[in-house]
Amino acid sequence: MRLKSFVLVEKDNKYLVIQEANEKWKGKWYLPGGGVKDDETSEAGGIRETLEETGFIVELVSVFFVKYHSGFFNRKISVYYFGKITGGIIKTLPDDDSLAVKWIAYEELDKMPLRKNLKELITIYRSHFQFLPVQDFKLPDN
Repeated sequence: MRLKSFVLVEKDNKYLVIQEANEKWKGKWYLPGGGVKDDETSEAGGIRETLEETGFIVELVSVFFVKYHSGFFNRKISVYYFGKITGGIIKTLPDDDSLAVKWIAYEELDKMPLRKNLKELITIYRSHFQFLPVQDFKLPDN
């Protein structure tokens, strides 16, 4: 089973997004994150991916969404965290991890080419007030 972790960061009513560099989603905007390595926890993968794609160091605060997908050839779990920036500076040069990084307001989402469920994820985040703290979230063993 594949494990993916993504991190939503909100600051001044704007959300940190990256423009995807990988071929499948190239040019689309989404939350920083991606595949968790075999020797990583879900949390460590989300923190690493966010640093690689945005230049920011984050602390994960809570889990706001978990998605399980069972396809014909693969199964995956995607964990969506809310995080806060604790260091780093915004990445300004494109590379293999992301083409661009920026802060966007919710109202701007409809004007951008988005990866398929970005607006729905931010809507879920905005519509709830309490989330599961990271330390209370445990993935089942495979």
